[in-house]
Amino acid sequence: MANDLWWNLRRNGEGTAGLIVAMAAGFVASFFGFGITGRLVFSTDHALARPWTFLTYPFAFGRGDLIGVLFACLWLYGIGGQLERTWGRSRFLGFFFAMSALGALAFLIGGFLTSIGATLAGAFMPLAALTVAWGTLYPNQPVTFLFVLPMTGRWLAWLSAILVFFGSSNPAMALFACTPLILAWAYAAGRLGSLGSSRPVPRTWRGFPDDPRYREEVERRERERRERERLRRLFENSLDDDQDRR
Repeated sequence: MANDLWWNLRRNGEGTAGLIVAMAAGFVASFFGFGITGRLVFSTDHALARPWTFLTYPFAFGRGDLIGVLFACLWLYGIGGQLERTWGRSRFLGFFFAMSALGALAFLIGGFLTSIGATLAGAFMPLAALTVAWGTLYPNQPVTFLFVLPMTGRWLAWLSAILVFFGSSNPAMALFACTPLILAWAYAAGRLGSLGSSRPVPRTWRGFPDDPRYREEVERRERERRERERLRRLFENSLDDDQDRR
């Protein structure tokens, strides 16, 4: 079962699978009190002393944040997987961590200008940026928000921006919080020149990136399936022969 779960995650996108595993690991470490969550959280007061937190705060979840990490993983599995299949693994991961760093940088600048401290923990900021990019690339694709509210990608992108804006500590910081989302839209819409080109990467094998590991894994599973089918037929034929002898 574990192998099948990992295979399904990898099939959706290896980069997406890695991020999901990292988020789950961050929550498990926090739940069992390993003491690393505080080292992952971004804080404007300690940002320069802990520069790695510009990239690590998406994996910082509190001990009681099970619902939050489940929602983040499910959301990333759906939207992140489709973006990774469109952009490719390297570009997708680069975008995720770039949006994480830009979100932290925006809060750092906002905190310096407004003298308001802020902390970032959890994957909401990069997930919101991914959602804006996804909604820009697939504006008419239907989706059910929270498994209840039907909408299209365009409106889901707007909803993500609204949640980021009103989820900030105050209106002044809300403007800085939305900066990465504006850049995510510009990138996906191709408004950043060659840097923002959103053309899909070439597909050469059943819709997956041209990675030989996909082919090897599927071919191995196909061989196993054929072998099981051959053994099943041999077993059934042996039963028929026994009945004929009787």
